[in-house]
Amino acid sequence: MTAETNAPALIADHEPAPVPAPTLRQRLVQLDLALGALLTIAALLATLAGAPVVLRLPLVLLLVLFLPGYALLSALMTAPGLATLERTLISIAASIGVTVLCGLVMGVLNIPLDGLNWVSALTLVSLTGYVLAWIARATRGVASPVISIPGMPFRHALMALLAVVLVADVALAGRLIAADQLGAPPIQLWMIAESPQSARLGVTGGPDGGTFEVRVTNGGTVVAQYDLVLAKGEPWETTVSLATADPTLPVVARLYDGDNNTEIRYVVLQPGSSPPPGEATPGEATPGGG
Repeated sequence: MTAETNAPALIADHEPAPVPAPTLRQRLVQLDLALGALLTIAALLATLAGAPVVLRLPLVLLLVLFLPGYALLSALMTAPGLATLERTLISIAASIGVTVLCGLVMGVLNIPLDGLNWVSALTLVSLTGYVLAWIARATRGVASPVISIPGMPFRHALMALLAVVLVADVALAGRLIAADQLGAPPIQLWMIAESPQSARLGVTGGPDGGTFEVRVTNGGTVVAQYDLVLAKGEPWETTVSLATADPTLPVVARLYDGDNNTEIRYVVLQPGSSPPPGEATPGEATPGGG
């Protein structure tokens, strides 16, 4: 009889205490949203200013892989019902989806898909999400979620940290190597008509430079020949006289390697070729000139 009367009291003693409602300060000060907005703006400013890769890369990676998704998730789910790990994983997945969607929209609108446009689009989406999330939380009386990281064995935590460091190292190294491999343009040979009696001939030295030979022929007859020594990416131009050339036959310019006389490039100027529109031939005034 005594045990039965005491049972309700024991159950009542183990009921959880009610969670107090957040104060006005807790409703207005949303630290996670403020931090996300600051990181988003920092990524945009680093891109606009051309900051060093070591500073810009982590911010841009956060903007691509986390910040937009967290902003949209916070705006759509204001109640603190998700654990920190679940919220993080959903934010990463949502951010990747937002990045792809921004690319599709920019493609439809014919906006160039360069780095600045990507960052600008993701910044707009992220800041819009953070503002909507702040309004929703302040209106519904929801405080900023408490970050709770579940326990992890030391060895597992060390492996996770090592994986993050390796990913960052690969991304940074790939970016630096790609920047170092932007070499000089390839060897180029071009020729355009200036007038019926002359043509403009040009060569670009290429990534290594070297010694070259240029021969201009017309019907098998050598019209002009040039021996060149060009540095890496160095341009060279000259005007070739075609006064003695047969106007009914094409003019061919060939570029040879000066070391082994191997043909590298050739270009053909067809009979009747005229100067590009807007360029005056020698001895003629441009339209509107004095």
